[in-house]
Parts: sequence; C-alpha cells; structure tokens
Amino acid sequence: MTELPPEILLAVFAHLSKNDLISVSLTNWKHRYLSLPYLFHTLKVKSSLSGLNRLQNVSKSYVSTYVKILCYEASELIDPNIQRLDYFKSCIYTSSEFVRDQNDSFWGRGGERVTYNSIYSYFNCLAKEQQRILDTREDLKAFRRSIPRFASLHSVHITYVAGVHKSYLWFAPRVFADWNYSFIIHLETIIDAMVVAKENDILVRCFQISGFYAHPRACVGSLRHKMADGLSNIETLCLDDSPNLIDFMSKVHLPVLRHFELGRCWVTYEDIQSVLNAHLQVRSVQLSKIWLPERLRLELSSLGEIQGEYRDNRVEGNITINVDR
Repeated sequence: MTELPPEILLAVFAHLSKNDLISVSLTNWKHRYLSLPYLFHTLKVKSSLSGLNRLQNVSKSYVSTYVKILCYEASELIDPNIQRLDYFKSCIYTSSEFVRDQNDSFWGRGGERVTYNSIYSYFNCLAKEQQRILDTREDLKAFRRSIPRFASLHSVHITYVAGVHKSYLWFAPRVFADWNYSFIIHLETIIDAMVVAKENDILVRCFQISGFYAHPRACVGSLRHKMADGLSNIETLCLDDSPNLIDFMSKVHLPVLRHFELGRCWVTYEDIQSVLNAHLQVRSVQLSKIWLPERLRLELSSLGEIQGEYRDNRVEGNITINVDR
C-alpha cells in the first residue's frame, strides 16, 4: 500500500474504521499526513474540566483545521446540595435504604457491590467539578475561545448523557438536578458558541440535538432570540430523541433551513406541519426510528413524495419526504 498514489490512499482511508486509521497512520509519515483529515474529522468534548481543556488544546493545534464536526456530550447536572454529607444522609440516601438496595439489587448489578461512602464520594466529586465549571463559566469561556479556531467546522452536535460511570447509573436519578435547569444551561452554552462562530465567519450548516427532555417554555423569549441569532446559517436541523423541541423550534426563525430531521420520538402530522408552516423554505423532512402507523403515512403523503423503507408500522432506517411547495 505504500506505493499507491495519494488519491487512491485517500479513497481507501475514507472507508477505514477509527482503529484501522490509527494503525495505518503509524506506518510512515505519508500515511500519517493523509489520514489526518479522517482521524480528526470529528471532535468529541465532554462537559468536564478535562474535556474543556481538551477542546482548547485541540483548537490551538494544527489538527484544528481538520475538525469538521464538534460533538458536545453534555452531562446531566448533579444537585449541588449533596456536597453536604448531612444533606446526603438525611435527604438523598439513608443508611437503611442502602442496606435494602444492596440486598435487593446485588444480582441485578452482576454481583458488583459498592459501598455507601464510595457512592457519596463519587457524586460529591462530580458535583464539585460541575459547580466549579458553573461558578467560573469555564464552559462558556472554553467554547468562546476555541470555536473561532475551527476554520473548517460545518456541524455542531449536542448530546445529553448521564455522564455517570456504569457502576453508579442505578443511583444517578436520585441526585440529578431538574431537567429544565440542567439541559437548558448546556443548550445555552452551545448556542452562545454558535453566535461566536457566526461572528468569526465560521459557517456552521448543520445543528443536531440528541436526548433533550426539558421543556424550554420557561425561557422561551430569551432562548428563542439567541437561537435565532446563533442558528441563522443552519441549513440542516436534526432533533433526535428530543420531542419537546419540535414545537419550540417551529417558533425560532431559521431563514436558510432546507432539511429537517426527526428521530427516535413519537411524531404526529401536526408536528411536521407546524415546522413546515414556520419554515417555508424547507424542502425535505427525514424521519428515522419512529412509529409510523398507516394513518400517519397517509397524512404525510399529502406533503410530498415519501422515499425509503418501513415495515410493521415502524421506520428502522430512514424515510425522506420531498416536500411539495
């Protein structure tokens, strides 16, 4: 393979997995140079101090020119009050509850045991780190400083995750903060970064949100106006497992939106129609992993030609509606 011309090598590298690319890049300088656009095509950033530091370090390096997709893994926020041990013991998790759970859930966790102190220590550390980030707004600062350096950036994704080690996932719902607070803080951080990108002539064309369960009605005015500013260059909007944003996004002005995607949520004809009525320039709607009963198919067919496969009233892959205007 070392004798192949660069054009063929690039075509080959485009179809390799990340692990294979890493292996190939170590063989010689030529392979390393040609693999860079694929190795650093997507940058994943966790909402932790180490993740934010990584974002800034990558933005200052030569590989920043290869980053085209920025994925922010936004962890749910922990109730800051659990940093007080007395509050944790009396209001969150008593010793008797711990004994009961250990007896009831031992086999359900594969025989793995965790101590009461380890539970408290783990979530206490998470809460302290999150509180430090929020107190200093290190997340906002990191994105504002970094995003102008990603000259080739065209897609920004925000994915909401638990952000908790698998050993403690069973306990996490007890200490998570309210969704309407936790989720919206992360969303505002990314939208703020989108505004900065726009101000620095970084044209982000695709925006995706995954796992958003909050109700943004509490801050409709301020958030809607900020999103309209930050997303004014967006041509593709993807809402994955985020049903509460469908109605909200129909009220955000997106002047160049052409393609709208919905996935992993219950949708109605009215949901799709409201988006199309709000954004008259949309030419196609893509649906993936949704329930698609016959009545909904008939209603959607009135909007335009439907392309794609579905079976047993379910869309496992993708279907696309080419909207008649």
